[in-house]
Amino acid sequence: MVSANKIEILRIAEAVAQEKMIDKSIVIAALEEAIAKAAKSNYGEENEVIVEINQDNGDISISRKMLVVDDVKNKFLEITLKAAKKINGAAQIGDQLLDPLPPLDFGRIAAQAAKQVINSKVREAERERQFNEYKDRVGEIVNGDRVRAYIYDVRAELKGPQIFLSRSHPQFMAKLFTQEVPEIYDGIISIKSVARDPGSRAKIAVFTEDGSIDPVGACVGMRGSRVQAVVNELQGEKIDIINWSDNVANLAIASLSPAEVLKVVLDEDQNKIEVVVSEEHLSLAIGRRGQNVKLATELTGYEIDILTEDEESSKRQEDFTNKTEIFVSSLDVDETLAQLLVSEGFGSVEEVIDTDKSELLSIEGFDEEIATELIDRANKFLSDKDDENQTKIKNMKVSNDLIQFDLLSKAMV
Repeated sequence: MVSANKIEILRIAEAVAQEKMIDKSIVIAALEEAIAKAAKSNYGEENEVIVEINQDNGDISISRKMLVVDDVKNKFLEITLKAAKKINGAAQIGDQLLDPLPPLDFGRIAAQAAKQVINSKVREAERERQFNEYKDRVGEIVNGDRVRAYIYDVRAELKGPQIFLSRSHPQFMAKLFTQEVPEIYDGIISIKSVARDPGSRAKIAVFTEDGSIDPVGACVGMRGSRVQAVVNELQGEKIDIINWSDNVANLAIASLSPAEVLKVVLDEDQNKIEVVVSEEHLSLAIGRRGQNVKLATELTGYEIDILTEDEESSKRQEDFTNKTEIFVSSLDVDETLAQLLVSEGFGSVEEVIDTDKSELLSIEGFDEEIATELIDRANKFLSDKDDENQTKIKNMKVSNDLIQFDLLSKAMV
């Protein structure tokens, strides 16, 4: 006997059979196969396990099939006549004997295996039922198919309750994975982010804290069975499954697969990511009609700019030149000194003032006099700029309410 509620097993079989409109015996057979698979994992794959479920009372018998022989060469499949007679007194040489196995306690792994077998058998039965139902109806007019959809909103309106369904919603795909992957259903694997271009391509990022589980592999399934079930429901939509990372740069690299990323520059203040790829991988990173980078942007929540190595080099040079010119004009310094400031990471006059003087002194060739003079010039430049803005504000007759608004500087006003 299996340690399970016998009546509950029959109820489950009945419910699945009614929902899928297939014969109850098919569901029972799937349950028997699932239990047999779990039993083999428990008692040894070498055994030929036989499971029978009584459809009247739910009794479950688990046994292994043994051949009665004179000389046992395979202890898993053969049994001596003496041992066989202890099980069945009428046993004879050459008989096939069912040797009862101890009760089986279903663990999480066994339950998952059972669910997979049942899902597979039910899908097979559904396909066969659909074929048999329609094979002789060629040429007829029929009503539309039943479809699965995601309920994304319910509203109580004057004309009655409105239920909004969607098959294009990103969470529709997430819920399909929850149905197909037991580890997601059980909360062992979590879906962190989903992005879809419905009918074409999608990306899903998954994560688990269990180091013994590969979250991507679990979602793909044996020989791709789990992800293929979702793909089939989404009418062939291609799905990229990636590992989630709290490190945004690593997540961006993974989300742009199959393109290979050479460099990532993260700007958290602007919520932007600059990604550098080789010329050969540019089209892969962007994707057809910009699809790949669009989905990666949705998945990461960051705006992603794709650059080639040459473009990145040109942009860096242009940025370096612009910042150098700002320091030359605003601080009245020569180009060499301005370039030193930019090389050390200074990007604006405000940063020169805000930094600790020790940082300026750490620059090669800078002494106390140079550092003090730079800070004084920076303060004077900003003070003059502030006076200039104040004059413009007066000339433009800007309202006091706007001037006194705390979040606006004079330059912004």
